Amino acid sequence: MIRQLAAKWPKATQIMISASIAASSDATVQIITEPIFDHSRTFRFFSIYVFFAGPLNLGWLLALNRFGLRPVPAVFADQFVFYPFLLTAIVSLAAYGKALQADAKHLWRQAELPVMTELISGVVADLPELMPKAWCWWIPAQLLIFSYVPILYRLTAVMCASYCWNLYLSFEINSEKK
Repeated sequence: MIRQLAAKWPKATQIMISASIAASSDATVQIITEPIFDHSRTFRFFSIYVFFAGPLNLGWLLALNRFGLRPVPAVFADQFVFYPFLLTAIVSLAAYGKALQADAKHLWRQAELPVMTELISGVVADLPELMPKAWCWWIPAQLLIFSYVPILYRLTAVMCASYCWNLYLSFEINSEKK
């Protein structure tokens, strides 16, 4: 069935698989760490990947393929040009969605929503701590993916590697210590 969907709608299928893997990693974190499963949190994570991260990541992978970069330059471009932006955007969108949900639950308090620029600046402040951890995972993973996985399956391969990274990222985004 997936092969038929991929043949008919290759980009949409890759994006939906990407979002499903991202949501499953968040759901896994919740099952392990939370006493109550928050469906809206998993839906936020899924939505970020359907509407933003999946299409953006797919477009980037297709662009790298069009440029014909060999694996090492492609990994360098991916990790030092694209990924810091993507990570900042994903974490900021997740934090903003969490703030919106908290505000919706407490309308009577007239709580102020954080401004997106404040969220982004907070995430950017955390990047020096987060990026070296990301590079330890993503540089070897992307080197394998760019070396051996055909472009048609590259986003799915990235998202399979991303499952493990998203476990960590989802835990970091949703931990109360931040």
